[in-house]
Amino acid sequence: MRALNGVFGFSEEIFNSGKFAGTLLWFGLRTETNKLSENICDANQVYHLMQAFMNESKRSLIFLKTICSVQMFASTSGSCHDSNMQALCLGMQNPFCSVSVDNETGTLREERKALLNKVTSIGRSLPHENKLWVNRICVESNVLGNTCTTRWIIVNYMKGPGVSTRFQQLLRDDDICNPHLVGVAACISDGHDDSSTQGHVFVYQPLPQEPSSVTGLPVHINAFFVLDQNRRHIRWPDTGNENQIDKKTEWNLKLLSELLPEAYTAVVMKVVDYCKEHVNDTGLMEQLYHAIPNMKCVTERWVSLSESTLKLLWKKSILRSTTGKWIEPENAVYMKKSKVKGVPAVVWEHVASVFVEDNKDLVEVSDHVTESFEEVFPNQLNYLTPSVLRNLLKAYNSYMSKDEKVKHSLYSFLTVDNDTQILASLHLLPLQDSSFIAFDKSSQPVFKEDITVVNIFSHQPGRFISRQIEASCSSKLDTIKSTGWCSFRTFIVIYTRHPA
Repeated sequence: MRALNGVFGFSEEIFNSGKFAGTLLWFGLRTETNKLSENICDANQVYHLMQAFMNESKRSLIFLKTICSVQMFASTSGSCHDSNMQALCLGMQNPFCSVSVDNETGTLREERKALLNKVTSIGRSLPHENKLWVNRICVESNVLGNTCTTRWIIVNYMKGPGVSTRFQQLLRDDDICNPHLVGVAACISDGHDDSSTQGHVFVYQPLPQEPSSVTGLPVHINAFFVLDQNRRHIRWPDTGNENQIDKKTEWNLKLLSELLPEAYTAVVMKVVDYCKEHVNDTGLMEQLYHAIPNMKCVTERWVSLSESTLKLLWKKSILRSTTGKWIEPENAVYMKKSKVKGVPAVVWEHVASVFVEDNKDLVEVSDHVTESFEEVFPNQLNYLTPSVLRNLLKAYNSYMSKDEKVKHSLYSFLTVDNDTQILASLHLLPLQDSSFIAFDKSSQPVFKEDITVVNIFSHQPGRFISRQIEASCSSKLDTIKSTGWCSFRTFIVIYTRHPA
């Protein structure tokens, strides 16, 4: 009572009544060894205990059932000379660390209680329909005056129809005795702190910061996983004995395969909705694509979840085209600049502007998005390549009305791989009079000459190939001429030089 009397409203009367509007956590910090433990606790150890919570403060409240704020205070009698601890001792009126969470309407506490009541009423049975709870929350933390704010979209999910018979058996098993509520949290803060958002596993509270609890996912995962006896790690199959697993381990695997992919898909779709509400803000679009699993980063235990999620997202409208249309990954045409190397930025810009006039499904996304979908759907993604552009130009004639610079860019893009045959029948051969004709033997013969010859026949600029084309383009024209599939001629000028 000497330690607690008068602190946060605690008193002897409250102690006797047994009711206190809060939670007091007591840490048994031994200063002398005894039969229970030989470990003693000095100021440095206390500091590291507090530091562990401060490091977790940005995410510690994300999935909690009811708690929406935590404050930490430190006070000393003056006998502590540790500089780190002294920095924390701001007195019982000033927290050295505080963290709070709420939603946009200030009703998160009530919504969490309603969710908890619903989950309690469902218990270990199956709801008649899938249940989805969505929260948009803001986490504010202050550690020794350093403030940080992060925003999240959280989906909590319980599946009803469609679960396997085996999952239903495990759900009713008294040795497991866990409800099948899962949650996924995606960060929607612009320029967020990566340390608070690297994918982590929660069982309401984050598991200890160890390699086994880091998923490699860009979202946080919460579920009623069965843990090992030390309560620090999820119970997984023993390496080498994947086919011999106990039912508690099987429960964990079922959460990964039957519930979490659908919850993960749902949170991505809610981020899409958030982007639409905020006029597709550039920062939010980056967060949307960041939330899609990166198969190169996902740790081994979570690969199956990532693959299942990508399969569900394949047919969802989660990508925004360059024209503002939301489309499915399976129908998109990807402008992946690393796929067609050696193309200047201005050429890409001109090519994209022509392409989207006749095909609205062009998207430009982070490389990890295409690479991850490629891993699950090999050779099924459509990329903007010279051959794809040629097919579009052949099907539509809108490119023929473009200005000279755009047509030169189309020419450069189509021949980036030195495949000049791709130009056949396209009106992209530039002439000295700024017009363009088709690469075709049936076209009127034109001449490729140096500027002195062109100047002699300045009254017929439409008979000569433009001298404005770049050296690289000129060499490709020589290749075309040597193959003989397009009519180029060399104009021979014979003249007599008269004596002065």
